[in-house]
Amino acid sequence: MIVKVAEEKDYARISKLRIEAYKKATGMKISDNSFLFFENDKRPGIVLFVEDESGNAISTLKGVKVTNIEELEKVFDIKIHSDLEFPVFVFEKLATAFEFRRNGISRILRIIFFEYCLKSKIKNITLTAQEDASRIKLLKKMGYKIEIADISQRKITSFDNSSRAVFAVLNCNSFERAIEVNKQDFDLKKFEFDESVKTLLS
Repeated sequence: MIVKVAEEKDYARISKLRIEAYKKATGMKISDNSFLFFENDKRPGIVLFVEDESGNAISTLKGVKVTNIEELEKVFDIKIHSDLEFPVFVFEKLATAFEFRRNGISRILRIIFFEYCLKSKIKNITLTAQEDASRIKLLKKMGYKIEIADISQRKITSFDNSSRAVFAVLNCNSFERAIEVNKQDFDLKKFEFDESVKTLLS
């Protein structure tokens, strides 16, 4: 399997992966999936994905650098009460093909972004998830501080979820710990890094 930074030629298959993965996500119903289309991403960022031996995109994760609290609240459409130091790196639109879920494929994407954030002097990494998501236990192990997200100001949502949304923050002091946690019992040798990833980490 090879890990790449997405380019324009990859947009269609990453959009397809996102849509299929979100449809099958536990406790999640989407009334409008237009936000999952690559071409509708209005925030500039870095999109990583894993390609299998057949050339299929099987896991993807987007990272966005945010420099102020107002922008961060817009990204997640929540009210943030935490006292955060910026810049912050946001993880969003994590998607893994259903048949590859729960086997750790997305770990390699997190490891790459953690290493990128270390190099780039990012102060915090943030994400939102559902309270009952399978990855919550792993997030806590990595050192994420997790709180119920304040969605009181939301007027419209694309999701109809059976559990509450949570806001998770990982401080830069825990980045190395997070890398080590993700590497535990994980075979890095089965992944190859494309030149685009090597450039990102150089």
